[in-house]
Amino acid sequence: MKKERFFELLSDIDEGSVNAAGESFRSRRHRRSLVMIAAAVMACAAVICAGVYWALRPGGGVEKDSTPESTQSKTETDPPDDSEDAMALEQGDVDIYYVRDGELHTAVEFMEMTPQNVFAAWKEYNSIGDDVQLIGVRIDNGGTETIDSNTAQYTAGDEFTMTVTVSAGLESVLKNDPLLEQSLEKTMTSYGDPDIKYDGFTLVFD
Repeated sequence: MKKERFFELLSDIDEGSVNAAGESFRSRRHRRSLVMIAAAVMACAAVICAGVYWALRPGGGVEKDSTPESTQSKTETDPPDDSEDAMALEQGDVDIYYVRDGELHTAVEFMEMTPQNVFAAWKEYNSIGDDVQLIGVRIDNGGTETIDSNTAQYTAGDEFTMTVTVSAGLESVLKNDPLLEQSLEKTMTSYGDPDIKYDGFTLVFD
């Protein structure tokens, strides 16, 4: 196209049409800007909502620490255990009876007052080998149980007996020294509740 023809066409364009075209272009650009701003706002809102949900979910968005320190902290804040097993670990002075030169002697040991610990101390003082083991201790208070067609009722007694079961290897040792059995009986029946007085002691070999 010749330059003269090009300028003729330009001169024929109405100024109003040019202004209208400019307004249309600016309007489209304005709408595009609004759409982009709206999209950005929605993205920010989504991020904020996700953060709030993460913070408010169970656990607070923080994973539990499974390190030994965390376990130790929980253990220290646990309530005390009042069960029978926990009470059996009470510490105190225990009279250990042993035989020396044909006579009965007593030593006092501070320990956790369990049958196993008391028996182990008795073995050590009386030079009893490790092949001899304590198998079990049973305490009976002489209570009675009444059973009818609907219920069973137990009445505690006040006559306490102790049955100690040990490995068979101790039987021959005690036969050679009768004082040893006496020292074992006095040791096993002297620790624990001071209000309990035993009316009987039975030694069983297994």
